[in-house]
Amino acid sequence: MRIEKLLLGLFWITLFACDANSQKKVAPQNPIVQKNISVGYTDEFPKPVGYINDFEQILTPEQREELEKALSEYERKTSREIAVITIDSIAPYQGILPYTTALLNTWGVGKSQKNNGLVITISKNLRQVAIGTGYGTEKILTDAVCKKIIDSIMNPEFKDERFFEGLEKGLDKIKEYWEEQ
Repeated sequence: MRIEKLLLGLFWITLFACDANSQKKVAPQNPIVQKNISVGYTDEFPKPVGYINDFEQILTPEQREELEKALSEYERKTSREIAVITIDSIAPYQGILPYTTALLNTWGVGKSQKNNGLVITISKNLRQVAIGTGYGTEKILTDAVCKKIIDSIMNPEFKDERFFEGLEKGLDKIKEYWEEQ
């Protein structure tokens, strides 16, 4: 009876060990893929190219350059980091806000000791926008404030295909809220 229990135990251990190894995800070798260690699995995010990451190409080169300079200067003055990404797909995520939050953490936007980062994700293809904030930022730029900025300032411009104007006005309002605190 004791040997049977021992053999049965070894069987179960072997079965679980094989099953766990078969389900491990391996990070792809693509250089733009980064590992999201905080959630324990591999997500594919494009590698950041600056403050403005216009992968959907909804801005002109001049508009990207103007926004890049403005956000660089803002970080220099305040230490607050803002990144913008335009992307045509958020797969495997079901919502743009969870995608944005995971991207914020993966890219490490903001100073780690201050958690003062913010990411704006725009998907023209999906017709969605999100503002994700670091823990230090969300005390000032709450979900309600971010939603108000998106709904009342950014989306009216985006609906008319004026992405630069909507982004510029949204960034100005974000900075205004941040400066009031």
